[in-house]
Amino acid sequence: MPFPSTSTVHPNWSRHHQPAAAAALSGALTIRIPSRDTGGWDPEHGPTPGAEAATPLWTGPFRAQAHRSDTSTQAAGQSVTVRTYLITLPADTPDIPIGARATVNEAPDDPHLVGKTFTVTGVTYGSHRFQRDLYADLDLTNQPGGS
Repeated sequence: MPFPSTSTVHPNWSRHHQPAAAAALSGALTIRIPSRDTGGWDPEHGPTPGAEAATPLWTGPFRAQAHRSDTSTQAAGQSVTVRTYLITLPADTPDIPIGARATVNEAPDDPHLVGKTFTVTGVTYGSHRFQRDLYADLDLTNQPGGS
């Protein structure tokens, strides 16, 4: 138990460590909020933009880690394989809504990730944090170019 005039955790603890966490983000992605006009699907090029899809909510550095193993389900008459990822963004990233789409622009450590589009399924919040963590699904069946 700390003395009444002290704190167990320094008030700037998270802010002090955030630059180190941000330095570990090696890729870049763009996050967009799908509009009601969600566009369509082109088997060759993947999702086609909807009416408001051209306006990004946020663009910046990220890190992605596969979080769970693949799951398969039926959707629109086809078997769909989905993998959940933990997507890490800088701590000062704006609030990202569930359902937002994150498209990878750069991934120097894994060039096969470039062009993949994730769908945000969860956002973590905390009183002490170094970064913003999102959970996102990567639909492995329906990606641009068929990969």
